[in-house]
Amino acid sequence: MAIITLASFWRVLVCGFLNYDDYEFVTLNRHVQTHFTWEAVKWAMTTGYEANWQPLTWMSYMLDWRLYKLNPLGYHLTNLLLHIASTVLLFLALRRMTGSLWRSAFVAALFAIHPLHVESVAWVAERKDVLSTFFWMLTMWLYLGYVDRPGAGRYLLVALALGLGLMSKTMLVTLPIVLLLLDYWPLGRFTQAGKKARITASAIRRLVWEKSPLLVLSAVASVIIFLAQRYGGAVSSLKLMPVGIRVSNALVSYVKYLAKMVWPDNLAVIYPLPSNSPWVWQAVGSALLLICVTILVIRAAGRRPYLAVGWLWYGISLLPVIGLVQIGTAAMADRYTYVPLIGIFIIIAWGVPDLLARVRVGERVLPVLACAVTAALMVCTWIQVGYWRSSITLFQHALRVTTGNYVAHNCLGEALRVQGKTDQALEHLYKALAIQPTYSPIHANLGIILCEHGRLDESIAHLREALRLDPMDPYAHLNLGVSLNRQGKLEEAMEHFSRALDIKPDLASAHYGAGLVLDQQGKTQEAIREYREAIRLNPNVAQVHGNLGLALMSQGKGDEAIREYQEAIRLEPDLASAHNNLAISLYLKGDYAEAWKEVRLCRKYGLNPHPGFIKALSQKMPEPADSGKGP
Repeated sequence: MAIITLASFWRVLVCGFLNYDDYEFVTLNRHVQTHFTWEAVKWAMTTGYEANWQPLTWMSYMLDWRLYKLNPLGYHLTNLLLHIASTVLLFLALRRMTGSLWRSAFVAALFAIHPLHVESVAWVAERKDVLSTFFWMLTMWLYLGYVDRPGAGRYLLVALALGLGLMSKTMLVTLPIVLLLLDYWPLGRFTQAGKKARITASAIRRLVWEKSPLLVLSAVASVIIFLAQRYGGAVSSLKLMPVGIRVSNALVSYVKYLAKMVWPDNLAVIYPLPSNSPWVWQAVGSALLLICVTILVIRAAGRRPYLAVGWLWYGISLLPVIGLVQIGTAAMADRYTYVPLIGIFIIIAWGVPDLLARVRVGERVLPVLACAVTAALMVCTWIQVGYWRSSITLFQHALRVTTGNYVAHNCLGEALRVQGKTDQALEHLYKALAIQPTYSPIHANLGIILCEHGRLDESIAHLREALRLDPMDPYAHLNLGVSLNRQGKLEEAMEHFSRALDIKPDLASAHYGAGLVLDQQGKTQEAIREYREAIRLNPNVAQVHGNLGLALMSQGKGDEAIREYQEAIRLEPDLASAHNNLAISLYLKGDYAEAWKEVRLCRKYGLNPHPGFIKALSQKMPEPADSGKGP
C-alpha cells in the first residue's frame, strides 16, 4: 500500500504553495508561524479564521512551521504520510471486519491512488482532509476493539478519536451513522447471535443509544462550524443561492462524482457554479437514478448487504458537503469524495467478484482486472499530481477542462501578476470580469495591478467596486488606502487603513500603510508606533525597517535608525535606498570610512547619492580610491 501510494504521489514533493488558500493558511499566517505556545493553542481552539473551525489542523501547521519554515516540501510530505497512514488503517479495519484480505486490499488501493483524491493530498490548504480522515480510520479501528470487548475505556477511546477528527474537519459528523451501517454489515450486530436477520426496532434503539454520545459530539461540531462559516461570510444566503438551485446542484453532483470515479477525466481544482438556471432535466434524471439505485440496493440488502452499506456510506457521508448549505462559489469539488467514495469502492470490491463468480473463468480474470485497474489509476494520479506543481500550471489546466471558470481566470491572473507578467495577468482578469462582474476578488486584483502601473483612477474604481461587493475584505481596504495615498488623499487613505485593521488587526501591511500616512502628516511618533507594530507582526519586510529608520533619524535617534537600516539591508542586500540612508546616518555619526562603503554599495545597486552629500562627505574624508564611481 505504501509503495503504490508513493509511486503515484511522489511528484507532490516538488509542488509549491498555491495562491489559492495556501497563503492564508500557511505562508502569510502569523498565527501558524509562531512558537507552539499556550497562546497559539488558545488561538487555534477559538478562532474562526478563514471561516473554519479546525484547531487540530492549525496545530499541525504550527508543528510543520517549526520543522520546515516556508519549505513546501515538508508540508506536502506531512500530507502524503497522513494519506498513507489512512490507507493502511482502512485496509486493516476492513480486513478485521470482513476477514477478506484481497477485497479489503483492493478497497484500500482504490482509496490510495484514485485521481479524485489528488486534491486532498497535493493541496497544503487541504491538510484538514488528510488529517481528519486519519482520525476517521483510527475511530473505525478503535470501534472494532470496542465491539470485540465492550467497555467504558474502549468507548472513550472511540469518542476521543472522533473528537480529534472533528477538530481537524467537521466532515466526520456522519461517522457515527457510518458506524451504525457497519453494525449491520459486516459486523452483524443487529442480532444477538450476529447473524443476518430482519432488522428489529429494539436492535435499532440499542445501537442508536450506544452511538448517542458520538452523535452529540457531531451535533456540537456541526453548530460550531456553521457559526464559524456564517460569521466568516462563507455561507451563501438563500437569496443568492435559492433552495431549488441548491437541491438541483446536489442531485446532479451525486451522479457526477460517480461518473468521475469511473472515468476520472477533466478534473479541476474548482468547478464553478452555473450562472444560469440549473439543468432541470439533469436534476430530475439524477433524482430518479438515485431513487432507483437506493430502492434496488435496499431490496438486495438481505442477500448482498454490502450493496446497501456501501451506497448509504456514499450518500450519507457526502451530505455535509453536497451543497445544501452552500459554501463558497464551487458547484462541487474533488476533495469532497475523499471519504464518501470508500462506500462505492466496497461495492466494487465485493460486487464484482460476486458477478464474476458466475463465470467459469472469473477467478482467473479477477486478479488481472484488479491489477489493470490499479495500474491505470496510478498513471492517472501521477499525471494529475503534475498539475499541482504551481498556481500557474494548476489554473491553466483548470481553464482547459472547464468553461466559464472565472475563479481560475482570477487566480491565474494573480499568479501571473506576482511573476511580473502584467499583460497576461490583465488578460485573464478581464476575461474573469466578463464572465462574472460581481466577483469581488477580480476587482481587487485589477485594483492592485492598475495601482502598480500608476493608473490610480482605474485602480480606485475597481477597489471601490470590490468593497461594494464585499465590504469586509481587509485587503481591498488596504489596497484602496495605498492607491488613495499615492493620489495624496491622506485622510481617506487613513480611513481605509483603519478599516482594514478593524477587520484584521494583525494585517502588518495596513499598519505600515497607516505609518506612511502619519509620516506624511508630520505625526512622526504615531508613525513610528505603526511601523513598529508592522515589524512585530512581520519582521521580514526591508522597506518597513527602512522607513522606520528614517522616522527615527528625524527624531535624532541615530543609533536606532542605523540598526533599522542595517536590518533592512540584511533582509534585502540590494536595497539602494537603505544603503544611501545608512551612509548619511554614518556620516552624521562621524564614521566617514563606513559611510564611503555604503556610498559604494549604493552606487553598485543603481542609485547615485545626492551630490551635496558627497561633497560634504568628501570635505570630511577624501573619497577612497576603491569607493566606485557612478553606475
